[in-house]
Amino acid sequence: MDMMKRYLFIISFCIFLILPITKVIAASNGSSVRNQTSTKVQQKLESRQDALTKIQETVQARTKQRTATGEGMLSQQKRGLVTNYYNKMSDRMWALVDRLSVLVTRIEARIAVVDNETDKDLTLVISDVNAAKTLLADTKAVLTSSDEMFQTVIASSDPKESFEILRENINDIKMNLVAVHKLLVKVIGNLEGLTGGVKYQAPTVTPGAI
Repeated sequence: MDMMKRYLFIISFCIFLILPITKVIAASNGSSVRNQTSTKVQQKLESRQDALTKIQETVQARTKQRTATGEGMLSQQKRGLVTNYYNKMSDRMWALVDRLSVLVTRIEARIAVVDNETDKDLTLVISDVNAAKTLLADTKAVLTSSDEMFQTVIASSDPKESFEILRENINDIKMNLVAVHKLLVKVIGNLEGLTGGVKYQAPTVTPGAI
């Protein structure tokens, strides 16, 4: 259980690191878990993609009237900076998803031990773990969509408006990661309560194994 707590501390620090980076994107533009995604999240992603497509269609007409200098588009230098910041943020978020997935695996192993060795009621603990797994699956879907969407946004002739849609995705990802973290903290605390504070050495699982 101590190892799980140390793992949670590392994840907490990673969440702290990724939260402010989205502000850089806003400033620059003018300033293995479940594979199945919930219908609600999928609908939200499709809606945002449709909105982005409409923006691209609208600005396409404007682009024809602009000069070959690329008026309204991000300069090559700014585009490089924004791309660099986004890639770093995306890498950190993916790494955090991997770490949380590893922690879920360890917690599930601990639950199996408690279930086999005791007659404790694990209904609430299992429910919270499943909720965390669903949120992680949703987060992976949104993050994948964001990575694909970014390529369209960065080349847009109206980047400010396009970035607003991407920012909604990033905000959802941050909220999900924080929610998953809170759920797992709660689960570990409940497991300690059920076992009387008995320490447990969780099996080592590398992110690459997820």
